Parts: sequence; structure tokens; C-alpha cells
Amino acid sequence: MQELDKKIFEEANEFIEEHSAEELADLMEVIFAIMKDRNISIEDVKNARKIKNSKKGAFKDKIYLIDVQQEKIDEREEKELKKEWRKNT
Repeated sequence: MQELDKKIFEEANEFIEEHSAEELADLMEVIFAIMKDRNISIEDVKNARKIKNSKKGAFKDKIYLIDVQQEKIDEREEKELKKEWRKNT
């Protein structure tokens, strides 16, 4: 799994540099490999996406939030906020 973690960053960076269908396909291949490794189905991902979009919106209008205020966050969201890479951005 550690190698897939490295690979996803590599492929994401390549996609950012080129923004091509080929690089996006490479990135998706890594995502599919991670899903298989973690036993996560496409339906699991679709459901998680739907829930997240209903809570926080999506990127369809090319608008993103800098900050979100909410009364209560769940354990998963708290864990996400504490991720090390988020602290460095």
C-alpha cells in the first residue's frame, strides 16, 4: 500500500503538469488499484461522494470554500482535518 500512496502523488503531479486524458487515466488506474487493495467498491465511493456533496457542495460551479463553519463535525471529519499534509498547505 505504501507504494500505491507514493504512486498516487506521482500520477497526480503528472496530471497537474499536463492535464491530459492519458495522465488522468494513469491517476485513475492508481485509484482503482487502491480501491481493490482496500476492498472499496465504486458504489462505496459514489455514496461517500454523494454524502460529502450534500454536506459541503461540489466543484461543479468552480467555486471552492476557504473556510466552513459548522456546529458539529463527526469523528471522520475531525480525523481528516488533522492530516499532516493539510497542515503544510
